[in-house]
Amino acid sequence: KFLIAYVDFSAYSDLAIGTGLLFGVKLMENFEFPLFATNISDFWRRWHISLSSYCREYVYMPVIGATRNPYVAIFMTMAAIGLWHEGNWSYLAWGVFHAVFLVAYLSWGRLKRRRDWSFDSRALGVAGAVFTVMMCSAAQSFVVTREIGIRAGFRVLGALVGLNIP
Repeated sequence: KFLIAYVDFSAYSDLAIGTGLLFGVKLMENFEFPLFATNISDFWRRWHISLSSYCREYVYMPVIGATRNPYVAIFMTMAAIGLWHEGNWSYLAWGVFHAVFLVAYLSWGRLKRRRDWSFDSRALGVAGAVFTVMMCSAAQSFVVTREIGIRAGFRVLGALVGLNIP
């Protein structure tokens, strides 16, 4: 479902860009090869750029300005992106799922800097890209089950890691 959504939405965006050019209007690109992102933060810089930029400007920045807490700002931003999609519990869970991984990535980066660790390896970049696509695909468990409820999304997510959630 994740790859289908990407191909569909990217194609619609390309059609809009092309149609705009026919009328002399230049529209921004909305995707910059997000499937090649090496981490979740990079993914969100490349995925649905118009919505991500809007939410960064009008949700993330005001929240971080008010709280000085990037973790709260990330959760609020991703919750807003989730609610923007359909305004239901499934998409809210989808947004929170992404927020958890964004916060984990931010925490990992801070730990690396504090300990002065450096990992410069091409293999780690590939592993990061694979892990990012896997996590974004796992988040879709909430989207594909939205008609039958959020609990079904947790059951699918549990099944992905070998848990049988009743």
